[in-house]
Amino acid sequence: MRELRAGRIDAMFWSGGVSTPKIEEFSAEVPLRLLDLSDVAGLLEAEYPLVYLESTIPAKVYGSAVPTPTLGIPNLLLASSKLADDVVKLIVDALVFDARGLVPKGSVGAQFLTPVSLIDTGTVPLHPAARDRYRELYG
Repeated sequence: MRELRAGRIDAMFWSGGVSTPKIEEFSAEVPLRLLDLSDVAGLLEAEYPLVYLESTIPAKVYGSAVPTPTLGIPNLLLASSKLADDVVKLIVDALVFDARGLVPKGSVGAQFLTPVSLIDTGTVPLHPAARDRYRELYG
């Protein structure tokens, strides 16, 4: 961000939740223009399903007057296959039943803590106990 502020670069990419506090603070100092990525978002999502997802940065975030199409990426909670099944069950229950409490206050972006999104892990297999718990809850 230092280089952007100094005018030595014209653009930057970052990967983080919406809104990212440091980017929000920076946008109050240096006006930012978010780039519409809809032209590439659909192509990337089609080519790499469950890796890139079409998403939107809402209006009023980072000083933008309008919602801005962008790319999102899922974040996976990884666990050792040796993690005890009862612990895995507790983690699944927290993700399913306490999802609202897990999203930081002030986050305005899409939060994908839904039953369907919790099992869509692409090529990464679910821990067997997590798979079993989701089946208990949702069939």
